[in-house]
Amino acid sequence: SCEETREVCSCQGDLVEEAAIVHPTVFESREPSFEKLLMIQEGHSLKLTKASVLAEKLLLRDITENGIIDHYVDGKAYENELYQDSEQLASLVVKPQSNGDYHIKGIVNSTHFIEPILTVERSFSGRTAHKLSKLGVWKDTHDDVVISRPASFSRHTKRDKETKLELPQNFTIETVFISDLNHTKYFNNDKDRISYVSVLMLGIGLRFQRLDPPGRIALTAIYKCFTAAEEKLFLSLSGDGAVLGAPTLTKISNNPLRKIEAADIVYLVTQKSIKRGDNSKYTNSSVLGLAAIGGACGKNKVAIGRDQPGTYSGLHTAPHEIGHLLGCNHDGEKGSETCSGGYIMERHAGGKRHYEWSKCSKEAVKQFLQSPNSKCLHDIKKGYIAVLPNKSAEVETVTGRREYCHNYLPHYKKVTYIQTGTMDPCRFYCEIIDTQNKSNVVPIFAPEGTPCNKNHPEMKCMRGTCWWPMK
Repeated sequence: SCEETREVCSCQGDLVEEAAIVHPTVFESREPSFEKLLMIQEGHSLKLTKASVLAEKLLLRDITENGIIDHYVDGKAYENELYQDSEQLASLVVKPQSNGDYHIKGIVNSTHFIEPILTVERSFSGRTAHKLSKLGVWKDTHDDVVISRPASFSRHTKRDKETKLELPQNFTIETVFISDLNHTKYFNNDKDRISYVSVLMLGIGLRFQRLDPPGRIALTAIYKCFTAAEEKLFLSLSGDGAVLGAPTLTKISNNPLRKIEAADIVYLVTQKSIKRGDNSKYTNSSVLGLAAIGGACGKNKVAIGRDQPGTYSGLHTAPHEIGHLLGCNHDGEKGSETCSGGYIMERHAGGKRHYEWSKCSKEAVKQFLQSPNSKCLHDIKKGYIAVLPNKSAEVETVTGRREYCHNYLPHYKKVTYIQTGTMDPCRFYCEIIDTQNKSNVVPIFAPEGTPCNKNHPEMKCMRGTCWWPMK
């Protein structure tokens, strides 16, 4: 049961109780260093500044039984209520209500998260009750890596030194986020889903800001699976429904979709259990996540990790897996033998310093950033320019639609465009033939915002229909 307690957390952010009911208050700041002061309860406050984790044009890709739907949204519009306290690793949505009240949802610090409880009475001052809960950690669990550290990391040849990149002042990790079927279905709508993913990835990004040089995450696309059949475009599953880690990483790495090819990294979250699945003697071992060391920017830029939607439990797993992609080995293992103490790159989850990087990890990321393999992290142009797949003009032609079908359905034996009597500007059909020679017709919607009427250029495609703009 939840009890109200006076002492919620210390200045270091260690919450005393597993859960507590609080009535937080938000004050507008008069200080130039922060915008809002969030009083969670007496003795603990957060200094909040506006935060950003979404690209200016964010691609939402819905993979459904009715087809694949692309929708570009204004990332900044979804970040209007996103705030952070980088010192205390807080990542929150702060939503104003009537009479000066607020609904606050997200990560409070390295150990707890907060959410409003609308079924509990307000305080005498009219403040909404909120529940503080402990972030979930899978005890006595670990992750693994699928390939060893590239040779260029351990052998510094003359050629390596000649091609060594200058260490940047900071770096950006442009990320495609994929959620599996169960994770996707937990949320009622896109707004709730984007809000949760934004808070989670901002919380993860705050940990990368503690590196030297500091890094940040920019989400360029969110892929959502709505059917078990389409989920298999990305996931390989065992007979008992577990994710087979190594085959899944390979499947996503080989996916020709443009956003995946252009991303610095791809991160897949799943609610399911994960097995290595690599044909080794540990193939059936359960793990929290899987990634390749030094895989960012290259073919092996995919990582997978568990997350229980609504709980931000993936907050501990994702920095670890992305750390692997940036060149980090486990603390205490090859290249990091001198480091221990429960930091982010500890093999087993739940270390005492699970929100901090060891000196070995910081050095490993520095080395990776200076290697030619990290070049994409030095380039921040591509993630903020919206490029519609094949561009809207191209889907107006038969040739463009054939290419569109192939790009969107790359995993089938044969894919063809079905030409009908009229050219619907917002919807067309692809025929797919699988390895068993079974044929199906899949409707494809043109990208959201595609012009669809030459006589009225203001008309745009929305969910497969040509619409006048909403006023």
